[in-house]
Amino acid sequence: MLVRLFYKNTAFSKKFQRDLNLFLLHHIATRGVFVYGIMVLFFLEFGLSFTAIMVLSVAESLSSLVFTLPAGLLADIWSKKKVVIIGKILSIVGFLTYIINPSFLTFLIAEILLSAGNSCISSADTSFLYTKFKHNKQENFYKSFIAFKNSKTIIVGAFTTTGATILYAIDFYWPFILSVISLLISIFILSKITEEKSDVALNIDNEKAVKLRIKESITDIKNNKNLRDLTVLNGIFIVMLANISYVSGAYLQELGMEIIYLGFFFFLTSMIASYVSKKSIILYEKYKSKFYQTLLLFLSLSIILMSVRNWLLIAMIIILIRSMSALMMPVLSANINSHIEDKNRTTALSMVGFVYSMLSVVIDPAIGLLMDATSTSIAFLYVGIVFTTISIIYTIKHSRHTTT
Repeated sequence: MLVRLFYKNTAFSKKFQRDLNLFLLHHIATRGVFVYGIMVLFFLEFGLSFTAIMVLSVAESLSSLVFTLPAGLLADIWSKKKVVIIGKILSIVGFLTYIINPSFLTFLIAEILLSAGNSCISSADTSFLYTKFKHNKQENFYKSFIAFKNSKTIIVGAFTTTGATILYAIDFYWPFILSVISLLISIFILSKITEEKSDVALNIDNEKAVKLRIKESITDIKNNKNLRDLTVLNGIFIVMLANISYVSGAYLQELGMEIIYLGFFFFLTSMIASYVSKKSIILYEKYKSKFYQTLLLFLSLSIILMSVRNWLLIAMIIILIRSMSALMMPVLSANINSHIEDKNRTTALSMVGFVYSMLSVVIDPAIGLLMDATSTSIAFLYVGIVFTTISIIYTIKHSRHTTT
């Protein structure tokens, strides 16, 4: 099995190895979703402007503000695994809604459903996995496993992205239908993973206990400087990456790249990111004190360079940005989890996602309006300047501190 080969020198129990293998397969199936590489193209084909597309993004973010915290609480006081499964079912309904009768209204409904699904999945899935490591007293291996897992799922993403553009060129229905099948497979695999009983049992009807859980989660972030800084950094970083990923395909097509070649380009990009992901822990341990600041600054400067209307340069920058994402995400996930208590883990992770959603609500529509008012390249220039300024301030502020 994959995990046994990777951790052949560790003392993982057979049950733990089995669950990790199932986690790998579950995430691989989840990464088999075909639609993400073609969503902007899909929206543009049905007549939406960039402003309208960003309105959909804001609707998703606003929905996240509503659903994220309740989903985290439900996972902590009921079942992490069951909440993830509910999230995947909501995502399936969302994907089907896109293609029932394509229009702005159905897209809006689909975005809300997907937002509810992602709210259930994101923090609960991460918490479920980290708790599994903690229960087996192997949390020191969590970073390495995330990097290893990402390197595999990125490869799968390379194939699905390539396939998505080819399938979309044939018929736009196919990426959505195959995404639904992939999520159904993921649900089946996830159902086979054992879930440990929580050390802290709360009555779901106990209002006082629920309020206490929220208060403790907020206090965890508020009183822990490292966790507070990582929460803000996570929000900024994901907002930047999400907007770049969202428009990169349409931007390359605007600059002259044929849609059928987009898939092969993103395949190459994903393969490079997969290799880089394996090196994330090594590089973090070597350059720990400057790791976040350096990546954030490089990412901001890369956004500025995306304003140069040369498809070859843009392609190289997108590869660089995806590689930086592959370096950053495993380390961020592990470091955030290491600062959170077990009993509040999913709720606190939901608060981390809540911060990202708030930033997205403000930033996404501004970028959409800017793109429609000027052009994609000019928008990248202005956004890059803003984020570079933020990155410089962050770097100066933390130049004498090590963020762990």
